Amino acid sequence: MGAPVVYRKVLDFIRERPNVELTVTEIGHTTGLNNGQVNQGIRTLRIQGSLIDTVKPGYSYIYRGQRPTNEVSEKRMFEEIGTTKAGAIVIQDEDGNLYKAEEI
Repeated sequence: MGAPVVYRKVLDFIRERPNVELTVTEIGHTTGLNNGQVNQGIRTLRIQGSLIDTVKPGYSYIYRGQRPTNEVSEKRMFEEIGTTKAGAIVIQDEDGNLYKAEEI
């Protein structure tokens, strides 16, 4: 998926509804994402420091906000998008730039 990346769509939606139980179906319907993309977005957001409680695994979540900045890693985050015909992994950064990742 191109920019904005999947997790940005999920984040934009859940930020407007803090402390409310949201289903994957509801998030997907509003954002135009499928259930797998929503769940991947949730995983990515957790890695990046979002506080998201699981109510029912793979089904519903509650957004609690962001970890304080002093706890968030300064590492650059990427989301796996797919693979090339040659088998390299295609990843996307927070700004929507695409990269090809290959084993070295």
